Amino acid sequence: MKLWPRLRVSIVEEEPEVATQVSGPNVVKYFSFGDRTVTSNIRATRRYDRPDLLVVGELRGEEVPSWFEAAGSGIPVLTTAHSTGLGDAVKRLDTLIQASGLRASVLDAVRVWVVCGKVVSSDGGIQRGVQAAYVVTEGGFVPVYRAGRYLPEPEFLELLPPELQLSLDGASGAEEVYGAIKRRLGAGEAVFEPLEPLPFEGVAGRD
Repeated sequence: MKLWPRLRVSIVEEEPEVATQVSGPNVVKYFSFGDRTVTSNIRATRRYDRPDLLVVGELRGEEVPSWFEAAGSGIPVLTTAHSTGLGDAVKRLDTLIQASGLRASVLDAVRVWVVCGKVVSSDGGIQRGVQAAYVVTEGGFVPVYRAGRYLPEPEFLELLPPELQLSLDGASGAEEVYGAIKRRLGAGEAVFEPLEPLPFEGVAGRD
């Protein structure tokens, strides 16, 4: 929101969690009450707000078909799911999708996976953060960040589409926009090293 304050963002949640941390003139927030479910709110915001970005607080069950439909319609969608790790998340979401009657996989809809976690120190302090980030390709899950190491920049740029839906500082090409984002955010030094992709069968036991 700092880089693109005019971005139309819709936040759909059962309880206000993400929405309490995000605000702006073009941010619309939907919560569940009465007969207004997450599903009905996803459909309502797609119809009336036409968001540039749809944020669904957490995938649990009944909202999966409407979320899957939104994700496949060209609207960038962000969501969360609780799990014990990447493989467990893929399995759980695939189970939810198939239980809803869809003949599809979550990998048909989700291209980027960010694994977050928490560490509890001996004095009771809790540190939360990103542990890894992966991009889905034909070869599996390509790590762009894992345990403090980053995929080398040339390999990372190959994972970006040639044209992005967002431009910044007059740039529209992926490499130029990425460079502008780093300058705006004051990106510091990083440790780069080759990171091997995780094959699908190794992550979720897929054939």
